[in-house]
Amino acid sequence: MRWTGYYLINLDADDDRTRETADQWREKYAIDRERFFAPQGQLWPPAQASGAHKLYSPLIRHRSLAPLDRQAKLIIVGCGQRTLTVPWATTALARELHGWGMREVGLIVMQTTFTKPIRYVHDLAMALNERSIGFGWLAVYQICRRCRCARRDPAQIVGRPAAALRGNIMTPEADKWYFPKYR
Repeated sequence: MRWTGYYLINLDADDDRTRETADQWREKYAIDRERFFAPQGQLWPPAQASGAHKLYSPLIRHRSLAPLDRQAKLIIVGCGQRTLTVPWATTALARELHGWGMREVGLIVMQTTFTKPIRYVHDLAMALNERSIGFGWLAVYQICRRCRCARRDPAQIVGRPAAALRGNIMTPEADKWYFPKYR
């Protein structure tokens, strides 16, 4: 299945490795600037940026994620120790996603350093349900910050999710082709 829209949020744009990971996801899916977000919209690093393709769009209340639907894929990258991807921040992440306008999405992919990915997936799913945000699938990929392969090509470490969970809306094509083991 091809998703009709790809969106990316970098929750920690000032971290070099997180920024590299986000840039590789952006290049892999050819995500344009209007769908490539950071919380305040940033150009990192300012001295080394080579054009507008490195510029993140700011996340605007009630508008930025409103175009997402069950045919869209949302990729969220961040440093697990410093951002909304820490285990106790699932409610805050759901609140922010709702505040940025998201009401439903086909697939949410998160790539960060998780200590307990299975618990995080369940907690985030409950927080999204409390905010009435529909999602087809939620998958998290774990990056080991000590691993050399994370420095070479973080976007290639996504072979198998550390945890995946079926969501609360139907995405027939995604159900058929993505994550059949986790049904």
